[in-house]
Amino acid sequence: MDILFDGTNISQSPYIVKNIKHDSSIPKSFNLADLARERGSIIVNSEYESKEIILEGIITGTSNNNLESNIDTFKELL
Repeated sequence: MDILFDGTNISQSPYIVKNIKHDSSIPKSFNLADLARERGSIIVNSEYESKEIILEGIITGTSNNNLESNIDTFKELL
């Protein structure tokens, strides 16, 4: 399974994905206007909220400097 983020595959070396949680649906918020002398409301606006994706894994490197570089690249990517 390939996990692509911004065109970069983060499921192959130097990244080892252990667990990813992304199966939940995107939450949606509604702005409602109450009706005068009536029950209920009218939907004025609806928007999708931010979706949280949890990614657990290991970042590897061949040396200390290479590991630091891989960590910095991963941070810039996300």
